[in-house]
Amino acid sequence: MISTVIAGGTIIDGSGRPRYVTDVALSGDRIARIGDCSQIDAPIRVDATGAILAPGFIDACAYPHESGRSLPRLDSKLTQGVTTEIYADQPGAARAMVRLRDYGPELHAALDEAIDAAQRAEAPLHIEQLHVEGRSRWGSADRALERIERARSHGMDITCDLYPYTASWIELRDLLPPSLRIEDYDDERVAASAAMEMTARLGDIWHDLVLAEVSSEERYAWCGMRFDEIARQMRMHPARAVIEFARLDGDRARAFFFCMSEDDVATVLSAGFCAIGTSAAALSFNDERYGLVHPRVFGSFPRVIGRFVRQRRTLALEEAIHRMTGLPARAFGLDGSGELRPDARADLVLFDEREFVDTATYAEPVSAPLGLKSVWIAGEATGRPF
Repeated sequence: MISTVIAGGTIIDGSGRPRYVTDVALSGDRIARIGDCSQIDAPIRVDATGAILAPGFIDACAYPHESGRSLPRLDSKLTQGVTTEIYADQPGAARAMVRLRDYGPELHAALDEAIDAAQRAEAPLHIEQLHVEGRSRWGSADRALERIERARSHGMDITCDLYPYTASWIELRDLLPPSLRIEDYDDERVAASAAMEMTARLGDIWHDLVLAEVSSEERYAWCGMRFDEIARQMRMHPARAVIEFARLDGDRARAFFFCMSEDDVATVLSAGFCAIGTSAAALSFNDERYGLVHPRVFGSFPRVIGRFVRQRRTLALEEAIHRMTGLPARAFGLDGSGELRPDARADLVLFDEREFVDTATYAEPVSAPLGLKSVWIAGEATGRPF
């Protein structure tokens, strides 16, 4: 029995093929028909004229959300059109998911290691968050892609993902010398020595490092400030300020690190094997925290379309949709998902091509995209107020 007819939408089916206009009928959790449905009597009929109808987006690099949360609370994913998430530690994953040990000076060596390990294991490989960190290395993303393309030309099955932003989201303690424990920094001499080591190792990164989150309301006012500015106000060296926040707030002390160039991001996104991932758990609009989340949490998928399809023209829309749907579905063995075709799972997204855009910023990241009209999961409209 047909439950829903979505009439007159512009179909981008997730395969990368050109768009076309027609109707789609849903029955239960499946797509029942693609074609003229004008004679079908359905309880729900949606006029999709002028809008894009695509498979629900697949987040190729997500983090597990809290198990107690119900589906309607996953605002950050649903408002982007995400209907499926892939976790790095998901049981039964179709391929090895690898986060490289280094994205800075040792990026290419780390990439070689991952590829060599996959070759020896004769396993397909997915590289999480493929990007280039560090101003001195900007412009070298094409070298990383060339290494992957060489391996693919020899028959290796390699994919990657990326979020479309120029800042990473890090724990401050990851910048500290790994040989020391957090409690060691209670000793001022240890802290001073560690600050000198950090400055020598990291260089002058402090203007590119923005405090994002702390564990206490007492220090919340510092969030959104760059560490060179924080240091001036605290009257200490920026590295020493980083140590102080890491000491007081532990793993809740997080920062945005503006370490990437948008040209490199565009280069990686242009690769035919690159999917889109938020590298984030799903969040509600009402989640309480002391600080800021990365805008990728609420904006990754519409940003690809708004910034890299419409503005920069890095990708055609059909290709961008393929990276969000058909590509990760194939990579992770999600049979019946990722393409809009008869008998496929009825995970769908309907959006305005000209208006679908992210509104999340680093200063105000908890903000829903514009231009999203409807989302269906397993044939059921989510009912969210887009």
